Amino acid sequence: MGRGYMGRILKVDLGRSSFEDEIIPDALYERHLSGMGLAAHILFHRIPAGADPLGPDNILGFVSGLLTGTGSLFAGRWMVVAKSPLTGGWGDANCGGTLSPAMKRSGYDGIFFSGISEKPVLLYVKNGKPELRDAAHLWGKDAIETEEILKKEFGEHVSVAVIGPAGENLSLISGVCNDRGRLAARSGLGAVMGSKRLKALVLDGKKRIQVHDRQEVNRLSRICNRWVRTQLPLGPGTGMGLLGVLLRVLPTAMAMDGYVYKNILRKWGTGGLNQMSPEWGDSPIKNWKGSNVDWPMSKSRSAHPDLVKATRSSSTTATRVRWAAVVSAGIPASIRRDTNRSMNRSLPWAASA
Repeated sequence: MGRGYMGRILKVDLGRSSFEDEIIPDALYERHLSGMGLAAHILFHRIPAGADPLGPDNILGFVSGLLTGTGSLFAGRWMVVAKSPLTGGWGDANCGGTLSPAMKRSGYDGIFFSGISEKPVLLYVKNGKPELRDAAHLWGKDAIETEEILKKEFGEHVSVAVIGPAGENLSLISGVCNDRGRLAARSGLGAVMGSKRLKALVLDGKKRIQVHDRQEVNRLSRICNRWVRTQLPLGPGTGMGLLGVLLRVLPTAMAMDGYVYKNILRKWGTGGLNQMSPEWGDSPIKNWKGSNVDWPMSKSRSAHPDLVKATRSSSTTATRVRWAAVVSAGIPASIRRDTNRSMNRSLPWAASA
């Protein structure tokens, strides 16, 4: 009987170049579902206390979701997890694209890596059959360039997750890239992947993802789709700040079903929250503890949703390049050098690559 999950994970020991399929009991799915819940259970029980996030005892996991590939809407994201080298605690980052369903079609709900490879490698999985391949020819290449090379080698239909030079050099702000530029960016997990000398995952599977009641899944998906498409008339973007103030000063919190939020996202994207978030104590300063005191309406007005959307629509490649140059120029060369030295570790294979 199909239940939406594949019922197994793949464990890869990069130090020994070995693989093991592990059957996950139904009770664990019933308790933790899949995705982050399954990953948290694995990491909590299997990473030893005090493990170096960039050492062999850390476990790097890639997980799909319970509803991925079932026909459910908004269920296509994948997650990479590990002990974070940035915080020393739980680390996760998620991303969209084709990798999540490809993981399940390869036969697994998750792929977990331990150990450190002696040389750069990639993992290739075809219909549940894993193998490690040499990736020395890819080391040092940009993430998107690497993906293009791998698609030429394995076929355009494969799904790829890859790191670039930042992850290889253990930059603590590096992420994991897929689908030519999508990025699982948080927690410094590109550095964990680089520390294991794992350049890429290449997934190629055609296994079917079974569910208990396909007709019911389709029915619920149609209901969800109608709800998403129903639009609420929204005023100008400047009103979002006032809505944030209103919700802040109300004596009781309002229960919300996501109706207003989905309309904001449909019209402006996440930029629609630029003025509302500080009013709720969710301003991106002081480690996300900033409030309207730190970022009052007089400041947030300069980033109201209509302005952000118009600026984004009119931006050009040249503008982005100039902005990148300004940001780079604003970082003193001495800090860049010190950062590079502190973020990098000895890479013995690099000299001969």
